[in-house]
Amino acid sequence: MKAFIISQPKAGTYLCSNLLINLGMTATGMHVKGNKYRTYNPTQPLPRFETKQQLREYIASVTTHAKSFNDILTRIPENGFAVGHLVPDMKYINGLKDFKKILLVRDFAEHQESIVRFQNEVKGSTSVDKNAYAAIANWQYESNVFVLDFNDMIKPRYAKIRKLQNFLFGTVITDEKEAMDKALASPSPTKSSIR
Repeated sequence: MKAFIISQPKAGTYLCSNLLINLGMTATGMHVKGNKYRTYNPTQPLPRFETKQQLREYIASVTTHAKSFNDILTRIPENGFAVGHLVPDMKYINGLKDFKKILLVRDFAEHQESIVRFQNEVKGSTSVDKNAYAAIANWQYESNVFVLDFNDMIKPRYAKIRKLQNFLFGTVITDEKEAMDKALASPSPTKSSIR
């Protein structure tokens, strides 16, 4: 089994990544966009940048270009996962047809507040506009997709985390409270000081 976290920006991408790590999955650190991916340590904060130029140089240093989206998917190991803010176009739908997909969603107003904090704290930005943000939610109509709201993780709804385990593994393999609590306590690349 392989998985892919498809998320609206600032909907808990790396919080969910830390949760999957605590459920025993292998994080590739790959954040996919089109035919390229950036590799981050999913359990460490991003470096701080004083200028946008520093941010651009860092992004270039962690970016790998591939022949195709499907080529990227072949680099994900069994029991592994990658992440991305993918709109549901046919390239992604077909490529991910055999993957377990976790769709992370968040209220747009909460997203906007979180983006402002992220920009102030990390000097980062998002390349996803409001239309793409809304389009990402349409993954819920595809097959083999588990929808997880940001608040399911941040205000832990442990029953939902138990259902996620059943979706991924066909059974509950670990204590969902312990796994979610560890994920919430762990650092991650884009974790805000205030979620």
